[in-house]
Formats: sequence, structure tokens, C-alpha cells
Amino acid sequence: MFSCCIAGADEASEFAVEPRPRPRSTTAGRKVRVKKSVRCGGAKRKLADGTVVNPDGSKTMPDGTLVPADAEEQKLREERRKKQEELEAKAKAEKEAAEEEKKKRAAEAAAAKEREAQERKKALEELEDADREEELKKLEEELAREEEVRLQKEHEEEELEEEERDKALLEEMGYDEDDVEELTEAFRTFDKDGNGFIDKKELAAVMASFGEEYDDEELDEMMQEADTDADGKINYVEFAKMMLS
Repeated sequence: MFSCCIAGADEASEFAVEPRPRPRSTTAGRKVRVKKSVRCGGAKRKLADGTVVNPDGSKTMPDGTLVPADAEEQKLREERRKKQEELEAKAKAEKEAAEEEKKKRAAEAAAAKEREAQERKKALEELEDADREEELKKLEEELAREEEVRLQKEHEEEELEEEERDKALLEEMGYDEDDVEELTEAFRTFDKDGNGFIDKKELAAVMASFGEEYDDEELDEMMQEADTDADGKINYVEFAKMMLS
């Protein structure tokens, strides 16, 4: 069992999630970031016996005694952090290459559409002035609708590609029971009444403790995926397994 990763401010910033422009993150993308956050630390965790594991690896015992971080545990966590860093670097390079290819395809598609638009406009030149003006207006409206459809399709394709990349990274990161246990312990910190369940507000607090900020829609999606009996409560052990698998 590991405690949170040992990383300085500069190192931790490498794993900080930058403000996310829309399109919104994919389901697999959220899972990737949660798993990364668990493995790379930053949040307090509470063990079943009441011991609190601090972000620096030290522990606050139930009686208030502070126990320094174990050197061997720090070494293991540092190895874990480096492995995660390597996966992140690989994923970043693949994403950048995919984005360059996407920009190229988008530019080619836009240029082809512009050429088509000019040809269609040129075909109207033989019409009388009044007719040409009316037909040109109709054409402009038609072109605008077509462009909207094209951009929407492009957006959907981008989201699908992003989802596939995230799924591939999630699979490569692997499933680790230690991750499940650590996320469960992070949930326990925010389970104020100790009933073993977590609600939407507590979920937001847990994710924020890992540096993850989700909007209401994203939180609702995460809750719905885990809340199989639709009672508005989540067994956080099962939720941890769902998020990390």
C-alpha cells in the first residue's frame, strides 16, 4: 500500500490539469486523470482505523501523533511517479502528433469547401443582376448550413478519436488494486458521517483534492454511471473500482 506520491511543487505542476477548453473531456479521459491523480498524490487519505495519510507521506495517527514518511515507501512512490511520467510523456507525444494530423485534415477540408463555394458562386454570374443577387443570398445561406454540418461532424470525429486515445492510455496504465484502495481512502476523508457512501457534493470535494475540477454535468455523469440503483448515493469502494478500471 502506497501513500501519495512525493513530488515537489515544480514536479507536481507537470501533472496539473490545465484549464480544459471545450470540447468536454471524454469518459475515459476523466478516468485517466483520476488514476493519474491518485498515483501522483496531492490529497489526504484516511485509513479504516482513522489514521490520516498526508500528501508528503507522513501519517497522523488517531491520537494525533505525527509519524514521518517511511524512506522505503517514498522510494517506491518515486518509482511509481516516474513510470507514470513516462506514460504521460508518451501519451502527450502521440496526442500532439494526432492534433497536427487533425489540423492538416481540417485545413484541407476547409480549402476544398472554399473552392467548391467559389465555383458555385461563379456559376451564378450568367444570371441577371436581380436574379443573381437573390440566388447568391440563397447560396450563402446554404453554404453556411453546410459548413455548420461539416464542423459538427468534424467535432464529433475529434471527440471519438480523443476517446479512443484515452481508452488506450487507460489500458496501458493498467489496473492496480493499490489505486482503488487509495481512492477509497480519499473518499473516506470526505465521508463525514462514515456511512460508506458518497454524494455529489462529497465527490466534487474528493476530485478537487486531487486537483480535478468538474462541472455539474460531468459530476452527474459520473454519479449516474456508478449509481446503479438510482438512490443518489454511491458505495465509494465500488465507485473507486469503476473509475479506475
